[in-house]
Amino acid sequence: MSRQQALMDFLIYSYFKIIPKAIYGDSREPDYSTYRIKKAIMKAYEDATNEGAYNTLFKKTIEAGKLKQLKSASERARNYSAKFLFSQIQKLSALASNYKEWHKNTCEELCKKYSKVCLNENEPFFTYGNAQKWVNMTMKYLWLLGLLNNTVDCEKLHIPIDSFIIDAMWSDQDVNLPLRPENGDRSKTYAKPSDHVLGWSQWDDKMYEDFRSGLPEKYSLCWENDAWIEQAEKRKKADLKKQYESFFGEIAT
Repeated sequence: MSRQQALMDFLIYSYFKIIPKAIYGDSREPDYSTYRIKKAIMKAYEDATNEGAYNTLFKKTIEAGKLKQLKSASERARNYSAKFLFSQIQKLSALASNYKEWHKNTCEELCKKYSKVCLNENEPFFTYGNAQKWVNMTMKYLWLLGLLNNTVDCEKLHIPIDSFIIDAMWSDQDVNLPLRPENGDRSKTYAKPSDHVLGWSQWDDKMYEDFRSGLPEKYSLCWENDAWIEQAEKRKKADLKKQYESFFGEIAT
C-alpha cells in the first residue's frame, strides 16, 4: 500500500467511517459500493439535521410525553427516507438527463415521509431546506468519493446551502436570497451576512426554486468546496489562532 492510499483510507474512515476495502468484511452489505453509498447518505443526514430547525427543536419545544412519540416517528421517517434516497440514487443514471426534476421529486418525497413528525398540522420539523441539504450533501459526498456514475454530469449537481455558502454569496446581487424582513439589506456589508437571510433550514420549495433559478454557472461543487473552506477558516480564525498560540506561542512566566 502506498503512503497516499494509507492517508486516503485514514481520512475517509475518520470522516465517513467507511472501512477501507482491503479490510472490509461487513456481511451486511456484500457489495462494497453499496456500503459506501449508504455511509455517505448517513453522514449527509447529520449535516441536514444536526444544525438548524430539526433535531434541536425536539428538546426545545416538546414536553417529555410527546417527545418519545415524535422521536419514534422521526426514526421511522428517517428509515423510510434513507431507503428511498438510496433507491433514487440507483435510478439516477436513467434520469440523469433531467437532474432538476429528479432533485425536486426526491426532496418533495423526503418531506412527505417526515410530514407526520410535527406538533401541529402543516408544521413539520423537517423542511424542504433540510431535504435539499440531505440530498445535496449526499451527492457531494458521492462525487468526492468517486461513486457517481459517468452518466451524471457533476456540473448539474446542486451546491448544498448553509450559512457559510450564504455568506460567500452575499455580495453577488445575481444570487436570489430570501432576506429576513426585519433586517435584511443586500446593499450593506455585514460581518455575518447569513444572520440577515432566512435560515436555510427554514426554506420552503419556492424559496429554493427562486434561489436556483438564474443562479450563475460558476456556482458549482468545485466552487462550493473552496468557498466553504474559506468561510470556515474566516469564521473560526480567532479560535484557531488561540489554539495555535496555546501550542506554539510564547508563554508568559
